[in-house]
Amino acid sequence: MITIFYRSKRVFPIFLLLSFFVFPGILTASEPYKILVLSSKFFLGQVDEKYLSAGKKILTDEFSRRSSMEGEDYLKKLIDSALNPVQSKSKQKTFIDCKAKCLEGVRKILKEEDLQAVMLLTIAQKNRKIRLQLLLTDHQKTRIESSFCENCNNSKFKTVLLQLVQKTFDYNQTSLQKNEKPDQPLVEKTPEPKPETPSVRKKKKNISAEAFYGWGSFADSSSSVLGLQSYWNNLGAGLTNWDFQYKTSSFDLKMNTLALNFGYRFEMRRNLLPFGDQSEEEVSVILGWVTSGNASFQYSGETYKSSGPSGFDLMATFGKKFHDWRGFLGFLYHNRSLKNLSSSGNSKIKDQNFSWINLTFGGGWIF
Repeated sequence: MITIFYRSKRVFPIFLLLSFFVFPGILTASEPYKILVLSSKFFLGQVDEKYLSAGKKILTDEFSRRSSMEGEDYLKKLIDSALNPVQSKSKQKTFIDCKAKCLEGVRKILKEEDLQAVMLLTIAQKNRKIRLQLLLTDHQKTRIESSFCENCNNSKFKTVLLQLVQKTFDYNQTSLQKNEKPDQPLVEKTPEPKPETPSVRKKKKNISAEAFYGWGSFADSSSSVLGLQSYWNNLGAGLTNWDFQYKTSSFDLKMNTLALNFGYRFEMRRNLLPFGDQSEEEVSVILGWVTSGNASFQYSGETYKSSGPSGFDLMATFGKKFHDWRGFLGFLYHNRSLKNLSSSGNSKIKDQNFSWINLTFGGGWIF
């Protein structure tokens, strides 16, 4: 019979080592074989729980059926045949889920539990692409086979896993005793998809030039902004010109400022919009400081002059790339101060502070 151990944690090598000390009651020593089903770090994604459960059930049913029909001696011969194939396979470079410490932990299970063999199935998932790796080991030898399930669903997952079991245990090889028929294939054997040959990557375009505009009005206020920005990789710099006017019966302000900007752009790991390729959406954060400007300020019929506008800008944009172009929307917050206000008659008033938010839109060329 087969004992099943099932765990969905991703850091499985550590768990295998700790299982002897923390969970001694989980692993029983009454069975000669054990199956472990774990998630893998291969795609750095979260594995759907249904595939971990399905992997456990499929392997349980498959080996329990064979053990009950043919007996444990037959199962032992099947495992020996898998670990000692008639035809040696050429070694290929592959990412092995269960590395040195993990394998050491598995073999410690073999020794502590007095087992003959351990089968470790690791599952990795990225969206609907799933990678399965089946490791079979005894006290001395190890065999590893891998398969991929593209656009995977429950039915395809089962088919690919059964084919992986078939490939691992060499059902078509006659390494069993003479006069014994090798086990029949579980499913029709289909050629394993060839690994994708990495295409020659185009040189990434890392320089862009952009322009943006914003306009707005509210009650007695109006605003317009025009800016230029250039990026090299993720770092950007540019200029923003802002015109602002505020007028009431006793108050009249006209102001123009120029700000120097510095920005940083983040590529999003997952797209928010339902179209386009991965890494085509970006968020930019821009901070600017006023470098020059002028203001005309009238209050109660008297004109005041200041030492010049000062302040800062803070801007955030969300953009989408389309081939060599990029479009974006954003918000731009302006904060300005007029200090040391004095009139021709040497009358003074307190410093004036102004804030405004513009909705902006823009685009640029990537080259």
